[in-house]
Amino acid sequence: MWQAYSVMQSLVMLEATWEADLLIDADALAAAAFNMEVEMAALQRTIRPFLNTTAGRAITSMTRDYGIGADVTIDTDFIRELLQAQESRFAADVSATSVRGIRDQIAEGIARGEGHYQLRERVLAYYERQSEWRAGIAAQYESGTAFEAVREALAMRQGMTHKAWNDMMDNRVEARCRANSNVGSIPIDQPFPSGHMRPLCHVACRCWCTYSAE
Repeated sequence: MWQAYSVMQSLVMLEATWEADLLIDADALAAAAFNMEVEMAALQRTIRPFLNTTAGRAITSMTRDYGIGADVTIDTDFIRELLQAQESRFAADVSATSVRGIRDQIAEGIARGEGHYQLRERVLAYYERQSEWRAGIAAQYESGTAFEAVREALAMRQGMTHKAWNDMMDNRVEARCRANSNVGSIPIDQPFPSGHMRPLCHVACRCWCTYSAE
């Protein structure tokens, strides 16, 4: 469950802070209700199985499509470093979003004259709404991004020099993705027109890269 930090414990801190009348602004109250370090560590642990599974699939696909990667596992150093970097980025992004969300909820509650019990319910409701969103992001966008990142790393390790962006060629393809695919093959170390080095370009992106040694 995406209850990365002990919400009840944090809300006890929030209530104590409120009752002591030591902090009255939304930023300070949000800080009392949220432990960034603990949250980030928990998020990394939660997303890890998604990324590990995806990395394994990516290695298998490169072995099947290009005959490379048979000697690589998710514990190979360069793959592990890549996944750890993605874990850290995801945890930082989601934690920052959570802090902003909590701050906004508290600010609205203060503006409405709510007491700490009402603020407590606001923060709990926010966490519940976020849990489904976080799980969806991890399962779809982050896993898709990891899949393409591992494939790219294996292609570069093999000495491939060019890449091409591929889209689904239907009316659901975004303009950015279409522009990326329209440029055809480009050097592997250059960004596509959207500024991305590889898919995914956005949360609903369905694109993928192919590689060659031109």
